[in-house]
Amino acid sequence: RYDDEYGGEELVVHRVFIKGCDYPGLCMGRSLGDECVKAHGVTCIPEVNHITLDLAKKPFLFAASDGVWEFIPSEWVIKTIVKKLGEDPPQKIMQKICKESRRKWRQEEGDYCDDITGVLILTSL
Repeated sequence: RYDDEYGGEELVVHRVFIKGCDYPGLCMGRSLGDECVKAHGVTCIPEVNHITLDLAKKPFLFAASDGVWEFIPSEWVIKTIVKKLGEDPPQKIMQKICKESRRKWRQEEGDYCDDITGVLILTSL
């Protein structure tokens, strides 16, 4: 399906289902819970990479639950953070992202909404 609101990009969500079942439908490969899919490739073991950051470029880390990513492309989140960093405090940026996520859930699913949780870590202010 195409989401015209975010520039007409095709939104593709890959999900993990137990073979022959219509659950749990997880759209991630890492999980701290969801034991029912442990035998189907979902693991709690993280992929770890070490990188050197150029602090002059003001890098940031944004991590969020799948409820944030369900209907919002990562490109939109990144652009929003970069645009608002010089204008708003991190709390306000997070509120904007969570509010947009909730709006999209309401638009797509009505009253149902998955967990919307996120954290924005700035390496320099």
